[in-house]
Amino acid sequence: MVKEVEHMDPWNNTEYLPCQSKNEVPELSMLCAELSKIASYQFFAVAEYPVHICHHSLDKVSKYVDMTKMYPENENINEFPSQEQWALAEKNRGMKLEHSSSAFACNFRAILDILTKT
Repeated sequence: MVKEVEHMDPWNNTEYLPCQSKNEVPELSMLCAELSKIASYQFFAVAEYPVHICHHSLDKVSKYVDMTKMYPENENINEFPSQEQWALAEKNRGMKLEHSSSAFACNFRAILDILTKT
């Protein structure tokens, strides 16, 4: 079962990324073309408001890109928890965090952030 999941990992096997597949599905070609036009990275460079990024660098489902290093001139971008804090959490728990647990932590943090600001 694990080997099957690893084989279907789109970051290691691009055949499972519909917009990067060698056998592009005709029904998705227009969607893929539009998605390539609206990459969110461009918004981080010019963000004039706080952007809090919560993303574990070892996430196997959602690929990690360090926006703080990509756009060091924009002080509005920060990571919380930091990658060091993720590593400390893993050390304290004695296990590597999976996508579901790191996603839960990020969503929980966002909810707390919203609740404490209202």
